[in-house]
This record gives sequence, structure tokens and C-alpha cells, in this order.
Amino acid sequence: MIKVDVLIVGGGPAGSACAYRLAQKGKRVLVVDIKRSIGKPVQCAEFVPIQLYHQFKEFFPQEAIAQKVKNMVHFTPWGDVVSMWSEGFVLNREVFDNHIAQLAQSKGAVYMLRTQFLGFEDGHAWLENIDSRERFQVKADFVVGADGPRSKVARLTGKRTESFLTTAQATMPLKEPVEDLLIYFREYIPGGYGWVFPKGKLANVGVGVDPDYGVNVMESLRKFVE
Repeated sequence: MIKVDVLIVGGGPAGSACAYRLAQKGKRVLVVDIKRSIGKPVQCAEFVPIQLYHQFKEFFPQEAIAQKVKNMVHFTPWGDVVSMWSEGFVLNREVFDNHIAQLAQSKGAVYMLRTQFLGFEDGHAWLENIDSRERFQVKADFVVGADGPRSKVARLTGKRTESFLTTAQATMPLKEPVEDLLIYFREYIPGGYGWVFPKGKLANVGVGVDPDYGVNVMESLRKFVE
């Protein structure tokens, strides 16, 4: 049996930031994640507001920043264009995620990849190595659920995400530079919007739709790209 002060399920930015702060304070921290490597695949449009940078500057190495932006420009279905201040960074999330995880490990946090959280039994957490199928118990004073919007930790503790948008995204080359975050509201993206978030010569181009409308999200993305 493994004994730790805190078990963190999920090694994304939230889980790793939590691990970093706790390990700084001398806590025994174990982070488990189902992925083979931290930060991949990227499931994010990769924008973060400037306020996060000011609060956690050590999380932002230069190589993690793809582009700085200052505004978010909204294009409405009826033709209006509304620009709002939204200063921040479009990131290289793989670099960003890995950097925070390395900070946490430098303070003593332990990471176990390809490891899934199975549930609770008799006050202990059960984990399983996805490759070997070996199962083991963890005794932790606290368990942190940082395992995303479909969090198993949340579900087993009586919490769950009530609603979702279905999203699709592609990283594409830009024909010309884009300085701002671009948000598009279109009839073929019901209950959501499309986005273009620039990353230098590339951009994350995606859509999010409300699944209650029964729209094929990949078809919405195709129309948006066209």
C-alpha cells in the first residue's frame, strides 16, 4: 500500500499546480494520469488570460508562449463586430503542462503515468496500471479530482458536470497574421461558437456546439473552416 498526504487524479495544469503548491509545503504528493506523457494530446484552444500569468509567473516559460494577444473580437450573425479587451497568451500547452509538472516533481511530487483511478473502498483509493493491469491501494488524507470535465473523482463523491458542449478543433496554417482572438457566432454552430486563436504562423480553429441541437460537430467545423 502506498501512503501519501494527497493523491491527485489528473496531471494537467490544475493537478500539477496543486501538486507544486502542496509539495512546496512539504506534503507527500502522488499524481496519477492515464496518459503516456503529460500534455498530450492537447484538448484546449490554449488561451489563458493575463491574470493567470501575473498570479503564477513561474508557470510561464518563454517557450510555452506561442503568441500574446490583447483583444477578443466577436462576429455576430447579424453582422456586428464587437471588440473586447482580453489580454493574455495563446500557449503551447504541451510545453506549459510539462513545465508545471516538472516544477512539481522538483519539489518532491511523484508522478505515475498510464495509471487510472478506479474508485474508493474502505477509505482507500484503488489505482490500476493500464499496461500491466496491476492494481494497488493508496491511503491518502485527501484526494483531489483534477481529471477533467468528466471527472470520475467528482462522480464518485456526488458531483458531476451538468452540461457539455461538443467541440472539434484543428491547428491550421494562417494565410496572414492574426493579432486578436476571433469568436464567430453562426447559425450552423447552435448553442455555441467558432474560434480562431492565433499561434504565430498557425491558429487553433474550432467550434463548440450544444449537443441538444443534434448537429454534427465535424460538419460544423468543416463549414466554419470553409
